[in-house]
Amino acid sequence: MSTTPLVFISYSHRDSEFVNRLAALLISYDLNVWKDSKDLPIGGNIPKNVYHGIKSSSHFCCIISEASVESQWVEEELSFAKMRQLDNRGLMIVPILISDVEVPDYVKVYRYANLQDRNLSPTNPEVGRMMRAFGVALSGRLTHVILGPAREKLLIACKELSVSLWNFRDHVLVFEKIKKGHDDSVRNYAETLASDTSYGYLDPARSSSAFFGAGYNRAPTFGPDRSESLRKYTAEQEREMHRIRASVWSELKGYAQRVLDSIPPVEIAATTGGVRLLDQQSLNSEQFQIWRELGDVVGNLHSLCGIVVEASTSEVDYISGKAGYFSDAQKVVDNVISLLESWAALERATL
Repeated sequence: MSTTPLVFISYSHRDSEFVNRLAALLISYDLNVWKDSKDLPIGGNIPKNVYHGIKSSSHFCCIISEASVESQWVEEELSFAKMRQLDNRGLMIVPILISDVEVPDYVKVYRYANLQDRNLSPTNPEVGRMMRAFGVALSGRLTHVILGPAREKLLIACKELSVSLWNFRDHVLVFEKIKKGHDDSVRNYAETLASDTSYGYLDPARSSSAFFGAGYNRAPTFGPDRSESLRKYTAEQEREMHRIRASVWSELKGYAQRVLDSIPPVEIAATTGGVRLLDQQSLNSEQFQIWRELGDVVGNLHSLCGIVVEASTSEVDYISGKAGYFSDAQKVVDNVISLLESWAALERATL
């Protein structure tokens, strides 16, 4: 198990811009960071993932701002952190003031870092004091980050891949909707036939009483008239589905090709930016799992989109079945973009 400190950041999402830069700073000095990626509802109990995050943390970082002092959720997270601190003295609570607001009573008992200027430069004395609370002595320079033109090239390449992937994924979902529309239509027609007593008749030889005896309740079985009507309707709907899919398939191929065209620039930018070296040299390899995920995504997209470009509509069900994977791949690429943008903001504040 890694002994690298885990910093849980409690904040209002209105302060996300600052928190993203703060997380980038902590990551650049090999600290693990836990911060939720979506709004969480206020409720009677702390959700399991937040509970686990605070319980596993060595440091609890509470962001104090105009938005957070109004947030019941931030106060509830801090209350749980205090309870955990009483049970285990290993948790350190580190408040950070980033707005000109009165510090709440529930925070005043802790010494806090004053970063109202939001200057996260390592040369800022308040940043140095904050980082020492996390067990880090600043060297005055960034480590384990991609700086300058190399980062910018990778950021641009990943953004282009993200747009191409989004368009491709959107068209894959169209194929899913077409298939679902066909299945719903056939099911509704079958239900209409089953409930329409004026249409055709039940086949006596296949009735429930004939097979299992009187009084046995079994779903009605279509007689010849209804079965033939359903067969013809299903065949007609399948022909229409294939016709629509064939018209969309060429568009999907085009978007798949765009994804393929977007992959080499990402690979080149990642290589020149030293992503592999960055991952290997980091003392905290878990924090840089994102680079391995990006590599896996690029490889899988190359294979799957290659199938679309080379194959016919016979492969469409296989590809549409991967819609969930394409959504996950999109998240990985967007997470990389978010990290690179955070490092860009951090570099501007540092250099």
